[in-house]
Amino acid sequence: WGERATAAMRAWISSADVAALGAFVGVGTVVRLITTRGLWVDEAITVRQAGLPLGEMLTDLRVTDVHPPLHHLLVWVTVRMAGDSELAVRAPSIIAGILLVPAAFGLANVLYGRRTALLSAALVSVAPFAVWYSQEARMYSLFMLLATLALWAQVTAIRGDGKWAWAAYAVATAGMLWTQWFAVVPVAAQQLVFLGVLARRRSDRTRRRRRLR
Repeated sequence: WGERATAAMRAWISSADVAALGAFVGVGTVVRLITTRGLWVDEAITVRQAGLPLGEMLTDLRVTDVHPPLHHLLVWVTVRMAGDSELAVRAPSIIAGILLVPAAFGLANVLYGRRTALLSAALVSVAPFAVWYSQEARMYSLFMLLATLALWAQVTAIRGDGKWAWAAYAVATAGMLWTQWFAVVPVAAQQLVFLGVLARRRSDRTRRRRRLR
């Protein structure tokens, strides 16, 4: 099994691609760290909520806020580990923004191939919106990462590449819904994709039933 997994990984991404992707991740990390700005009002709300005891924070989110709790939970943990500096409260968003670079590579690679994957990673590493939201103590950078991972897992699952892909799709999609209520839009779009795939496979009833299940 280990040899097959290694061979599959080599077929998926070459050593040259690893080096290029590493360079893009490095650029994305530097860009997200060297350009900073002060906290604005929504971020200040996040910081205030993260400073509350856990139960109080969840109650505050339920009563006064309009967002699910996943990002706030990450900031709550970060504040207790690293303090409430601007860098600390933005750390979950920065990390999510950095991870978005290889996630974009993976998605583009399964959809269009390595050249498009490398271009996607290069663009995401410096894309203004991706960088901007990576520097906010809000949930949008995490939302982008989870949406990309969910779509990557969905494409892989549709192509029949194992139960792990379905599990990854479920986890990433649940993560989206726990991060931002607008996740219902991409989730609904993905269900339409599933229905389209099932409709195209009308002739193969056994495979269609398995996919539907």
